[in-house]
Amino acid sequence: MQTKTLRPIAIALVAVLASSGASVAQSCPDWSMTGAQIAYAAADIATPQSLPVVAGGNVDLAQCGLGGWGYVITQPDFDLTVTDNSSHSDIEIRVTAECDTVLLVNDANGQWHFNDDTNGLNPAVRLSDAPAGAYDIWVGTFSTQTCQAMLELQSYTMGAAGGQGDGKDPGGQAPQQPPMQVMPDPGNLVNYRAQVGQTLAFTVTGAASGSVWGSGIYTDDSRLAAAAVHAGILRVGETGTVQVTILPGQQSYQASDANGVRSSNYGVWSGSYSFVGAPAPAQAPAPVAPAPAPEPSK
Repeated sequence: MQTKTLRPIAIALVAVLASSGASVAQSCPDWSMTGAQIAYAAADIATPQSLPVVAGGNVDLAQCGLGGWGYVITQPDFDLTVTDNSSHSDIEIRVTAECDTVLLVNDANGQWHFNDDTNGLNPAVRLSDAPAGAYDIWVGTFSTQTCQAMLELQSYTMGAAGGQGDGKDPGGQAPQQPPMQVMPDPGNLVNYRAQVGQTLAFTVTGAASGSVWGSGIYTDDSRLAAAAVHAGILRVGETGTVQVTILPGQQSYQASDANGVRSSNYGVWSGSYSFVGAPAPAQAPAPVAPAPAPEPSK
């Protein structure tokens, strides 16, 4: 992640409104802190990329002088490195969630961008001809309540006539994506902890046994075969390919009973994952009785 030590700080509401000479309070969003590190070239996100995130926090944006409102955490949720944008594409950063979310971005030029309610209650920030560099992203909520959300990244190439491209080649066909490598079941995903933001595929046979911590987002030492059944991706005894997104560690993981598998509560843990295409739970997970003490890895 490139350093932003020398970058100017400016304030923007999607478009930049004014430069700010005031220093940001320590409890306000701080781009110099580290979030989950992800990196894409603009071409990589011509097909949208989605990353789960817990929206919200305890920092009141209205008190921070950044031209926005809502609640976020101090450090960025994501540190995005755009490694190449030689096509001069626009990059759109957006959020989808069931709750009312807000979006704050500090771009590669040090400008702040804020948005709320572009797509219904979901925000989006569109950065024209976004330069390669470091982008800090906060996913917040309008109220103090947090919720599960998805951050989406997508690039748009301008056509020869100045219009927005559709992501297809000149013949009108969608570009072919290289096939994803499918790996054997590793048991758990602790060894993939450093690959935050990447989506990986594994051949897994669903199981009802094995330790699982969390619901929707699981600790990375949860048994993959049992978590896949809990998430509704596989049935017990069913063999199939599952895709998982490697996530940063969470502050807490909530227990629930689902599909014959009981998961457990846990507190702070250093790595997580979620399943691509997992059905959304119909309601918040019901509390369950405490499970036995976690395995030695905890």
